[in-house]
Amino acid sequence: MSYILNLYFMKRHILTVLCFFTLLGFSQQIQAQGGTAVGLRMGSPTAVSIKHYFKEATAIEAYVGTRGFSSYRRNNVSVAMQIHKPLDYLQDYGQLAYYYGAGVSAYFWRYGDLTDGLGFDRTSFGLQAYGGFDFLMDEYPINISIDWTPSIFLGNGYYRGLGVGYGTLSVRYILGQ
Repeated sequence: MSYILNLYFMKRHILTVLCFFTLLGFSQQIQAQGGTAVGLRMGSPTAVSIKHYFKEATAIEAYVGTRGFSSYRRNNVSVAMQIHKPLDYLQDYGQLAYYYGAGVSAYFWRYGDLTDGLGFDRTSFGLQAYGGFDFLMDEYPINISIDWTPSIFLGNGYYRGLGVGYGTLSVRYILGQ
């Protein structure tokens, strides 16, 4: 039985990786229309992120992340639309903006004893709100952002309802600069 559970859990990880590479291919197709940045979201969750800027005010961010402790692990695939508004600070060094937006996620939960294969899996979905600050450096192809991401967890995952303790510091490399 533990072999079947481990195989099922491994299939979910493979699905998550395939979704990430699909999003990466989509990002490369639209790169000619605006700027694209690739990097890490460090926080909750820790994730690989792709952020594409349309014009100067709108961005779409997609990320594949993970978070876990000894009793559970959560992998997620998320997509968010963000509206950026420029601020008149730090203009000598780059472009500072605040942003807000909304997104959706699919969560793949594994909980129980993660070492002996006797845990169990769940899939759930979520809705997020985003609020934060985004800084694009002038002299270097670097994007830094910090955000707060309150989330509503839907379904039968490890969490249900509203979670407000989520946010990240992101560092990304801007492609094509």
